[in-house]
Amino acid sequence: MWFLGGFGFTADGFGIVEDSADSLMAAIGGVIAPLFAPLGFGEWQPVAASISGFTAKEAIVSTMGVLANVSGDTEDAVTVAQGVASWFPSTIAAFTFLLFNLLDSPCLAAIATMAQQMQSKKWFWFAILFQNVFAYVVCLIVYQVGSFVTGGAFGVGTAVGFILLIFLLFMLFRPDPYKDQKVYSKRSVQAA
Repeated sequence: MWFLGGFGFTADGFGIVEDSADSLMAAIGGVIAPLFAPLGFGEWQPVAASISGFTAKEAIVSTMGVLANVSGDTEDAVTVAQGVASWFPSTIAAFTFLLFNLLDSPCLAAIATMAQQMQSKKWFWFAILFQNVFAYVVCLIVYQVGSFVTGGAFGVGTAVGFILLIFLLFMLFRPDPYKDQKVYSKRSVQAA
């Protein structure tokens, strides 16, 4: 993270940058940021902080402090909040950012443990992909529906949010499709 935040391309070429907006982290976050605009945080700074969360979730907070240009002596909750407030257009967008980082795939140590325990590359990558897609879908629903309920306009994103919400609720509360099937696994466990 130090390398990504401290080096980048300037008019003189590749090297150490003074402004974090010129860093490699800003370039990577800027490329990925349009994907997160429907979730309410389409700026490169929160996206870059989320990327740093793959190393360790607590790195998100420190990355946000660095990107908000908070110096070491004045790092307190109020100063960081003032620096970060401009990244999110609304309170629900900030909540969606927190929710996404709560639900997406865990840090590298947990990911390495998952890979070791699953012993299947196919299921490991499915689990990582599922966690991130699930986090994205839930946050899309929360931001789009929440923005509409709190007085926002109805648009394409809101319609997609409602459709995904209906699908998610259907999957949660549908009747059990395996209700009338015989369960052989229960008998095999009892026989052992």
